[in-house]
Amino acid sequence: PDVVSITLTWNDCIRGRSHRAAYRKRLKNVIEVIRQSDAIPLLQTPYRIDPVLQPQLVRLPAYVKIMREVACEKNVPCIDHWEHWKPLCNYPQKMAQLLSDNGLYLNNKGNIAVARLMIKQLRVECHLPDWCDYFSLSSQNNSPSQNSPPPQNNLPSQAMAAFSVK
Repeated sequence: PDVVSITLTWNDCIRGRSHRAAYRKRLKNVIEVIRQSDAIPLLQTPYRIDPVLQPQLVRLPAYVKIMREVACEKNVPCIDHWEHWKPLCNYPQKMAQLLSDNGLYLNNKGNIAVARLMIKQLRVECHLPDWCDYFSLSSQNNSPSQNSPPPQNNLPSQAMAAFSVK
C-alpha cells in the first residue's frame, strides 16, 4: 500500500491512565513498521463521541493528545477529526444524528463526511490525487443522493462547516 491509516484509540483509552505509555510506544512501533514497508503512515484521531452515550470513553482526550504528540515527534501526517468536529460538540443530539447513531460508530452520513476530510488531507499532506469524484464523494455534486452533505438541521454555520470539506 502507498498509505496506511492508523486509528488506535477506542479500546486503548478504556484500559485507563496506566496504559498511556504503552499506547504511545505501540503507536510509534506501528509507524516504524509501516515506514519499513515504504508506505506513508497516516494517523487519524478519533472523531468526537457523545460522552453521555459512551461514558467509558471519558479518557479519550488524553489519547488524542498522545496521538498528536506522536505525529509531531515522528513527522507523520495526522488527520485531526477530533478538532475538525469540535463545532458540533455543543449540539450532541445533532452530532449523533449527523455522524453516528449510537454515539460511537459512524453512520452512512458520518462515513461520507469523514471520507471527504480524509481525502482532502491525503491530497494536501501526502500529495495524492483528489479521489472525491472517483468515489462519488464530491461536495460539488448538486443532485440529491445519499452522498450529498447532510441538510442544515438548524445548526449554526460554524458547526455545518465541518461537513463542507472541499
